[in-house]
Amino acid sequence: MTISAHPHRRPQQWSPEERSRFLSSILESFAGTLDLDEVLRRIANTTLEQFGADRVVLVHPIFEEATTANIRFAITASHIPIVMEPNTPAVLSRPMMRRALHSPTPIVVLEGDPDSNVELARRYQVRSALLQILRPHDDDPWAFVMHQCTERREWTEEEISLFAEIGRYATLALSNTLLHERAVREIAKAAAILDQIPEPAAIYDSEGHLERMNAAAAHEPSQLFSPDPEQRLRLNQYRRVDGTPLARGRNSARIARVAVASRDPW
Repeated sequence: MTISAHPHRRPQQWSPEERSRFLSSILESFAGTLDLDEVLRRIANTTLEQFGADRVVLVHPIFEEATTANIRFAITASHIPIVMEPNTPAVLSRPMMRRALHSPTPIVVLEGDPDSNVELARRYQVRSALLQILRPHDDDPWAFVMHQCTERREWTEEEISLFAEIGRYATLALSNTLLHERAVREIAKAAAILDQIPEPAAIYDSEGHLERMNAAAAHEPSQLFSPDPEQRLRLNQYRRVDGTPLARGRNSARIARVAVASRDPW
């Protein structure tokens, strides 16, 4: 069975097989792209549809003492007139964020909760919500929020548990996507530095295999290349991705290697 997209209906109990199939399908969906906007869209759309919620919002970055954060993605059901716009600031309730940040499971926020932002809830007609914190690797926390506007929805333990599972898969997808974006930025940065070096230069991987060379190296390859990777690693100078020289003996596979032709070997 599936959870109905109609907000007035409630899901029945899933069998273990049905739950496993559903979670496998969303994992495949979330992992099927490395475009951040598309990952966020899939997370929000899947959650809205499966829970019959009225709104799903992803907010970033979240800190315990922060008063605002950015709405990175939001989707609202067609029957709800008040829409949250992406890429706009959201006012945060510190007590609510503190609760969420210190909770190992999603928290339930009902109409009248003393920790909620009453003005914000009234503006967006929020009567009930589920909120959890996502912590992608090497990134600031995200708030993953589901709103019910048409009723004061009492969330079941099954719904809370399923929302937490979706949050775990969403965290994996965000970690992969953000890692990919950082790698692309670092590659572009290293390539830009390489192109600014006037002498023949190239980028090697950790095993000494060529990845990219600049125009000077293409014109004068004999000044840069030796017959085997070991000799190249021994004779060439290295720089960090910011262009500063790398001290001998501190080479690392995690540092982009920019080899520069040198007339005086180490």
